[in-house]
Amino acid sequence: MRFRRIAGSRGTHYGLRISARYYRSGKGAYVHGHEVVGHWFNEEVKENLALLDEVEQAAHALKGSERSWQRAGHEYTLWMDGEEVMVRANQLEFADDEMEEGMNYYDEESLSLCGVEDFLQVVAAYRNFVQQK
Repeated sequence: MRFRRIAGSRGTHYGLRISARYYRSGKGAYVHGHEVVGHWFNEEVKENLALLDEVEQAAHALKGSERSWQRAGHEYTLWMDGEEVMVRANQLEFADDEMEEGMNYYDEESLSLCGVEDFLQVVAAYRNFVQQK
């Protein structure tokens, strides 16, 4: 799993690259697309290593407990408990009556679920990437 700098018309941002070999190894346990995780780093973290410290501390505090923790940002919210991390676009906050019964909303660029350990590996990779610049 690697981060890479991408220059585009909207400025420089970071892309998360998770190899197929990483998925096949059984290490990667992302339930939905990982695109939103890259968006979270670009829009909310923006090289703010103190935010990563806060996330890591929360993950360690939640380990073995039934509590949850949430950090709402401008565009994305990070939620976690002792086992799972969810990154979702704030635009997904629909009122229950907006969706027809039996319908689910899913957009792979707006929602990602993964295990805490997998997410912490991505956080460590991002931190390493930023520090090597």
